[in-house]
Amino acid sequence: MKRSLKAYARLDGTGRVVSSSNILARNKPKVGNWKEIQGYECCNPTTYTTTLTSTSTTTTTTTFPVLRLEFTPIFPIVYVDVVIYCDGLFQGNNIVANTTATNMAELLIILNGNVTFTQFGTYSSLGDVLLLDMPVSVAVSTCAVGPVTFDVSSY
Repeated sequence: MKRSLKAYARLDGTGRVVSSSNILARNKPKVGNWKEIQGYECCNPTTYTTTLTSTSTTTTTTTFPVLRLEFTPIFPIVYVDVVIYCDGLFQGNNIVANTTATNMAELLIILNGNVTFTQFGTYSSLGDVLLLDMPVSVAVSTCAVGPVTFDVSSY
């Protein structure tokens, strides 16, 4: 994949990133205070290992681009509700499971154990942050324009 453009975010007077100011350009803009940022987070290949069991055990490694989404849930979550947003707007992919999660381990079991939730990708955690590794093909078909985000809350 050719990545000739660099990503820049505008900084305000106190050095904080101005929300929604990200641009792609060949060179840093001359007007304003800009900082180069990582611009191609979604398309870095990730390796997944899957073990298939039959009469013998085979390990297959598949590499494909994924979009890593992050969200910090608040527990307990009653009737787990995954909501996908496209460019900040409700996308309509609102999915509910009739269960309750009181901690991250329970939530991961619910999300990764239900085909309704795994259609969006694989869930994991890093501390108290819930991660969704969504294949780029799923992200594009779910949200053709704008950034895709998600949250998990009580229904």
